[in-house]
Amino acid sequence: ATIPQPIRDQLDEIQSLLFSLGADLAQPGCGIEKGTELRVGAKAIDKLTGWVHQWEQELPPLKEFVIPGGNVTAARLHRARTTCRKAERKTVEFCRSSGEGQQAIVFLNRLSDLLFLQARAANQADGIADVPWKPTETE
Repeated sequence: ATIPQPIRDQLDEIQSLLFSLGADLAQPGCGIEKGTELRVGAKAIDKLTGWVHQWEQELPPLKEFVIPGGNVTAARLHRARTTCRKAERKTVEFCRSSGEGQQAIVFLNRLSDLLFLQARAANQADGIADVPWKPTETE
């Protein structure tokens, strides 16, 4: 599966950010010269937000929900997105019990948005259109 270079570049950076996020959640402030400052905070969230806005400008706007799928790259990005949503839910639980992790929740939420857009972009790069969701009619 060919991953478009802009997506590959972003994913490389995201992998490093996720390792740092794990460290923040495991032991906030550990190994940071500036005390308890988070490794993944507002700056990382702003970076993801910028990428989200970039992809939103490059992709056709959505007027309806779409079914995940398409090429192999898009399918893998959709799977990563669902894993990210699961991590977000677990982080919400952690935050409620510990008071830690609020920035991580925002980061993971933004990341899942980005992964969805990257999946759409991967499909678009292969000429695969979004498949709209058609709700099942109930009797």
